[in-house]
Amino acid sequence: MVFLFGGLAALLFAKTLRLPQRSALFLYLWHTTFSMVYLWYSLNTVADATIYYDQSLSHTGGMMPGTGFVYFFTAIFTKYLGLSYLGGFLVYNSIGALGLLAFAAVVRSAVEGKPRVIRFVGWGALLLPSVSFWSGAIGKDAISFFSACLFLWSGLQVRGRAGWMGLAVVAMLLVRPHMAAVMVAAIVGGIVFSRGIKLTLRVFLATVGIVSAIAIVPFALEYSGLGEAEGAADIADYVERRQGYNQDGGGGIDISTMSPPMQLLTYLYRPLPFEAHSATALAASIENVALIVLTLAMLRAVVSRRRVKDAHTNWMLWMYAGGSWLILAVTTANLGIAARQKWMFVPILLYLALSLLGRTKPSMRSARTAFRGR
Repeated sequence: MVFLFGGLAALLFAKTLRLPQRSALFLYLWHTTFSMVYLWYSLNTVADATIYYDQSLSHTGGMMPGTGFVYFFTAIFTKYLGLSYLGGFLVYNSIGALGLLAFAAVVRSAVEGKPRVIRFVGWGALLLPSVSFWSGAIGKDAISFFSACLFLWSGLQVRGRAGWMGLAVVAMLLVRPHMAAVMVAAIVGGIVFSRGIKLTLRVFLATVGIVSAIAIVPFALEYSGLGEAEGAADIADYVERRQGYNQDGGGGIDISTMSPPMQLLTYLYRPLPFEAHSATALAASIENVALIVLTLAMLRAVVSRRRVKDAHTNWMLWMYAGGSWLILAVTTANLGIAARQKWMFVPILLYLALSLLGRTKPSMRSARTAFRGR
């Protein structure tokens, strides 16, 4: 029943996204497949999903953001509705699948009317195993991935999707408040720097964004442990503590002692194939090679001064992706954790890259045809 309900939710959400039903069903099944792979993986190795499930069965606390919210939310289905470990996985799989559909909608927009090879690259970005693997398990990643993709989709038409944008911020606030603060900052920055917005609307939206930031940022700082920070030294101590917390977990590469530029590059693009020490690391390394290729192609397009589609939203997307990348890279020392957490901003980088690749040709069939496999 959970599986069928998730499929129904995917089809209904696809209508909102204006995504073909056949594509939505395929992506839901694809995502579910990798969710089941993760379930098998979690039963044969150490994984956070099993801890979340076990704790949810005896959870009696409130709904505090972060880990506490995952316990609370999971307990609704496991403790009170009696769902099994499999059932719990399928609940989170449905949430992650909705995020994948939102990602598909923006990819479709980015490759519409472009050469077939670019449309296939877009399909390849959607079908990357890590996208569906990490967002299909019990835990924070399914919700944060859904939030990031919904934020991206909403950002393409802020005026008509403000409610969805708010939902994206709230969803992120429930599991990773510090990333919700980055979202709000990106929204405010996007409003301030974007062109084509009337002054009155700009002032109104900026005021709403600033008020939201005033409400969210102190809470996020308190949650992350920076609430008592009084200077650069306190912040440096916090970063060192965060890096120490993230040393364990099988990442294989310690990035805490690297320079900031190397931390950024290592966080996003490593491990490489020759550094892989396990099957999951090998799969991640192959995807990292693809990310490197796309990044180089994007940089080439930037150098050639090619304009990005939906340019009025660039500031918002770039600020969120860049801010998230910087914060996560300097506070995460273990690439095992980075492999899943970077999907809170990588979909945005992939969208921007696809927007820059290729040139739109009016005579070509729309991307809708490509998504139907014709």
